[in-house]
Amino acid sequence: MKHARLGLSNSRWPLCFGSVREEAAYPDVPGDAAIDGTGSHLLLELTAHLGKCNQYLGQTIGVGHEDKPEGWLVDQDRIHRVNDCLAYIQRRITEMGGAAVHTERRSNPGAMFGRDDWWGTTDISLIGITHKVIEIIDYKDGRMVVSADDNSQLLGNAIGVCHENRITGVDDYTVRMTIVQPRTSPVIRYTEMNLFQLGAAAERLHIAAVLTDDPTAPLIAGSHCTWCKHGRAGNCPAQSSIAMEGLQTIMTDTVGQTSMIEAIKSGQIAPGTMSESQIAAILDVGKVVTKLVKQVEEEALSRLQAGSTIPGYEIGTGRSSREWSDDEDIVAGKLKGMRFKKDEIYPSKLVTPAQAEKKEDLSERQLANMAQMIVSVAGKAKVVPAKVEVVTAELMFKNIPAEIDFLNVELDFM
Repeated sequence: MKHARLGLSNSRWPLCFGSVREEAAYPDVPGDAAIDGTGSHLLLELTAHLGKCNQYLGQTIGVGHEDKPEGWLVDQDRIHRVNDCLAYIQRRITEMGGAAVHTERRSNPGAMFGRDDWWGTTDISLIGITHKVIEIIDYKDGRMVVSADDNSQLLGNAIGVCHENRITGVDDYTVRMTIVQPRTSPVIRYTEMNLFQLGAAAERLHIAAVLTDDPTAPLIAGSHCTWCKHGRAGNCPAQSSIAMEGLQTIMTDTVGQTSMIEAIKSGQIAPGTMSESQIAAILDVGKVVTKLVKQVEEEALSRLQAGSTIPGYEIGTGRSSREWSDDEDIVAGKLKGMRFKKDEIYPSKLVTPAQAEKKEDLSERQLANMAQMIVSVAGKAKVVPAKVEVVTAELMFKNIPAEIDFLNVELDFM
């Protein structure tokens, strides 16, 4: 399937303009998680107008799909996840006084600016019939929480839907942009804005798109680097420079007449005797340096396997593990022959609260009783970067040069 140069699902280019240029050199190969998520999106598309997807339990869908030719077997877990989204769609249709439902439609925000490289696919769009509301729903099947705030994918989809439906500012529409992610809590997250706010976001995203056209567009490191093919390959100088700058700080910070790094090596200071600023300096570079070391290790292994020599290093093996030599069913049968009981072969564990709540046909009273049985347990304490309060729009567009003004573009829905 052909992807847009500035794809809506790519959240990196509005934050790192040079990433588009660099990522073009790498093959676009979907990972296992992405392929599995495609199966859920397909099930959602098949049942968006039905309200339930239970009828597909045990069936194989998507046979012949380019990502998975054998298709996806629909199990109960996938049914539960997609039903979460279907239930939300039905609730919103009711709240909106009826709505036109569109699934898997191409959204083309670039058309507003004469661009043919900025487009994508909208999972679900709802166009209100009674109330002037447009809702963009993006279904996520993974566990990594995706925020609806400052989400360039949702914004791009909303811009494209408004443009396609010729909605103008005088129509006084509310635009809701929603993430439905069943494997997270809360499952539903959304943000709302009016058409003038969406128009301002469209102009700023257009500026970012123009900046990606520059063959010398800069690489800008940040949290958006997580899934960048260039960064994951260990070839991004922006990421490396952060690590080097941090290391330089540690090496030049002095403890008496000795550099901080030398003081650590000589035992003059240790974590228990470091100042808060020294601890902060090491934390600042720790994650980046750890990632850099991992990437260097992967490169070293690749070179050693290819026959190169790296002074002081060779190919070794990790800790060995033991596993059954036959298929699961064969092993289970043999263990039964040894008088193993079923629960000894397949040890079971108590159902989790999330799994129990998804059981079908639970009454409101049963759900209420179950809620009384559940407590929230705080996660294990760990050190994380402090939250910084920022203006919402600034977060997404902080890398756009201040001297660039909004382009004088007349938007259809403003």
